[in-house]
Amino acid sequence: MRRVAAVLAGHFVICGLGLAAAQDLPYPGDPLPGDSIGTAYVALRGSLTFDGKGANVSIPTSPTATAMRPSHTIGGGGAIAVGVELPYGFRVEAEGLYRKKPVQSVNLGGTVIPATGFVETAAPMANLVWAPQFDGMPIRPMIGGGAGMAYTLSRVTDSTLANTYLQNSGWHFAYQGFAGLEIPVAQGAALQATYRWMHTDKVTARCGTGGAASLTCTNIGFDDQSVDLGLKIDLQ
Repeated sequence: MRRVAAVLAGHFVICGLGLAAAQDLPYPGDPLPGDSIGTAYVALRGSLTFDGKGANVSIPTSPTATAMRPSHTIGGGGAIAVGVELPYGFRVEAEGLYRKKPVQSVNLGGTVIPATGFVETAAPMANLVWAPQFDGMPIRPMIGGGAGMAYTLSRVTDSTLANTYLQNSGWHFAYQGFAGLEIPVAQGAALQATYRWMHTDKVTARCGTGGAASLTCTNIGFDDQSVDLGLKIDLQ
């Protein structure tokens, strides 16, 4: 978590520098008075995913189920979005994102075991964003959310690769929310720094407590938290 705190501090420094540089810049992309749709834009975003606990999984062993939960180290990813400005600070955008979280250990039935593996997610998302502009403030708050279909690919094994605890691949419904700040840094360009939370719902996977993953686990939810830093560029 110290590394995450350092990244967050770096984001605030960058935002502060951007705010100082943006004092005299007009805000890009807004619809003109009377217009219903403003400028189209593209946004490029890099993501740093948080370390921490992963999904809670109930392995259907007999006579009682065995609880399993992996732990992740810091991962990463990125996204590209294409959108358009609407009145009152609203935007709609189509976003494609990818992230990968490495696995470092697994809690299996109350025992923590060194582990290896990953959880990868790739998803097309449809987002609604609100970034209101306030008079005299070059910086904008930004809040939004979206939904789509996520393709997840995961594999969690012990460090010897002899025992597979979780394995899946497939498409699942996903939704997300994000909030942050946006600052114009040049004509037609703005810096974005956001916190993002994403949930992939009702994942079905092969699972087990030893050897090959021969059982079926259902209704698993994958959560991702990340800090995103990106650049929004108007298409004029």
